[in-house]
Amino acid sequence: MADEATPMAFPEDPVLAQRWWLAFLTYARTCQSVELIEATLDQLDRTLSDHPEAYISRAAVVVLQGHATLAWRRMKKLRDTYPHDTAIHSAVDEFEA
Repeated sequence: MADEATPMAFPEDPVLAQRWWLAFLTYARTCQSVELIEATLDQLDRTLSDHPEAYISRAAVVVLQGHATLAWRRMKKLRDTYPHDTAIHSAVDEFEA
């Protein structure tokens, strides 16, 4: 890509670095690469490993491994856990699409 030569400065602050990895999960899911998703999940600390984005990403791995029914059940559970969180519902809708 044209911008591959552009250097990126990875955050030195551990909190910002964790947020960066969490945001990168969305990109990793769009790549549909189990290896990339799992590698990104491995970068998350204990606090963020239970974040809804991480949960959705683990469900994406399940889908990519051919177990769609299990992933859809997980997404329903996530929706039920956060019944009034529109951001999570939007992320689940995007995942299902």
